[in-house]
Amino acid sequence: MASPPYLLHLLFYRIIANIMKIISKVLTLFIFSAFYLNTAKTQVTLKISNIPGNTPANSKIFFAGSIQAWDPGNPGYELSLDTEGKFSIVIPEGTGTVLYKFTRGSWASVEGGPNREEIANRSFSFTGQPQTISITIVSWKDVAPSTAAANVQILNTQFNMPQLLRNRRIWLYLPPDYNTATKRYPVLYMQDGQNLFDNSTSFSGEWQVDETLNTLHAGGDYGAIVVGIDNGGGQRLNEYSPWNNPGYGGGQGDAYADFMALTLKPYIDANFRTLEGPQNNCLFGSSMGGLIALYGAIKYPQVFGKVGSFSPAYWFSLNNLNNYISNNSASIAGLRIQHTAGQNESANLVAQITQVRNTLLGKGLQTTNDQVTIDPAGTHSESFWRVRFGEAYQWLFPNTTLPVELANFKFAAGNNCSGTLQWETKSEVQNKGFEVQQSIDGIRFQSVAFVKSSGNTATPKKYEYAIQISEKTNQWYRLQQIDTDGSSHFSLVIPVTVCARKSTAIIHPNPSNNTFQIKNVESLEKETIGLYSLEGRLIKSWNQPAQNIFDIKGLPASTYFVSMSGTVVGKIVKF
Repeated sequence: MASPPYLLHLLFYRIIANIMKIISKVLTLFIFSAFYLNTAKTQVTLKISNIPGNTPANSKIFFAGSIQAWDPGNPGYELSLDTEGKFSIVIPEGTGTVLYKFTRGSWASVEGGPNREEIANRSFSFTGQPQTISITIVSWKDVAPSTAAANVQILNTQFNMPQLLRNRRIWLYLPPDYNTATKRYPVLYMQDGQNLFDNSTSFSGEWQVDETLNTLHAGGDYGAIVVGIDNGGGQRLNEYSPWNNPGYGGGQGDAYADFMALTLKPYIDANFRTLEGPQNNCLFGSSMGGLIALYGAIKYPQVFGKVGSFSPAYWFSLNNLNNYISNNSASIAGLRIQHTAGQNESANLVAQITQVRNTLLGKGLQTTNDQVTIDPAGTHSESFWRVRFGEAYQWLFPNTTLPVELANFKFAAGNNCSGTLQWETKSEVQNKGFEVQQSIDGIRFQSVAFVKSSGNTATPKKYEYAIQISEKTNQWYRLQQIDTDGSSHFSLVIPVTVCARKSTAIIHPNPSNNTFQIKNVESLEKETIGLYSLEGRLIKSWNQPAQNIFDIKGLPASTYFVSMSGTVVGKIVKF
């Protein structure tokens, strides 16, 4: 039986209505998605590049501004730590101008000026384009002014310690000429970082490491980088002793030494101009910090060749320490160790230092590389260690000078894929000359020329070397300056991009903590993928990988070169 006409019309209209609803939903979703994607692309990122060194540990930082009713502690506007350990927050795109400040959760802890005075509101305007704004917070109104020098910074408020499954604030002192010179520097890794530079973060007064080194540098000292590692508060005794003391704890010192040698030092070497070799790397500490400094160098003498041990708490595990030194298979003949203590700090301190010193000498420590300073008036305090630090530093690094100081090294392009390498020295002492080294992958270098020098000069001298560049080859260059006694020093590596073939490969994600892929390439089936340190050491390789997934879990946090069949195609930051 046929349906009545009005039922057919009703069915038709219902079908049309449903189709219109579907179209409306699709259009709404499309418009919303387009708006969302556009907003995501045009967001504003506020990134705090520097915070005061006296910022209390584990502080939370908040955005307070005109777009959220000036709430100083709104959880929805708390800044988070990015992969570099910097605080940042993303503000979705809007319109107009935004006024804002940063707080630590209340208006009593708002940011301030150089003298903790009130500062004007910060501001930014939405532009319809993505923005990243770098910000320096000078002070907090509720925290006493920092006494740290201008060349001291917080490297990372939450540096990862994978060996201990925790994070730690790391301080960084760079020599006064770091940003104006090209030279490399020795490094001191110092314990109890909160006591080194800033009176407001110290336990009972700071060491004034920054003021001391700045003064010595002004008087002609070569300079050194200092990496200050905050102690772990309640974990301090545990981390600073490899052995357990039944009355006090301990037992995590071995993992802590691994952290310094295998995680922290590789990161510093990858990101700052450091001198190579154990003779240019020192562990330094006081009290329990002196114990872990000595232990770290005994365990890793090929990494840390110098030790500063002030008023060491060897009593904490004296027998274990002596046994470890005696039974350790690694040679300590190249170590240079400085002990400083007060005569009356405790009844047994001097005798304990003497006992450990005799064990070290019996194991091969050279008497010329051993110094013990006992001060009749010395006390177990930061004020005593502050007075003695400069003297110990100068004994540990007595001749840290380069016969040749390189002022600059650059490439000047010419015509038809040619050009010249140009460099200039400030002064030269016993300089044999410069070996020009070339690389086609940025990792492995070979000598292509030797440029003689005048040997000795107190005035600036300019050099150059002409090169012809292949149209299909990437090239990198560096100099190896060679002294008349055979010792040498490398310059920074410079890329030569004229006529160079550019890689289309994209490393993703970057930074990464677990795995990465190489995108924008046709195929990897016939490639050998290599992962290299910034010094050119092969860390890991994959031969003709079946899948485009490369595992980097377990590697130290650092920056690495990625190569395809010997050609560098990019870098990956492992955090």
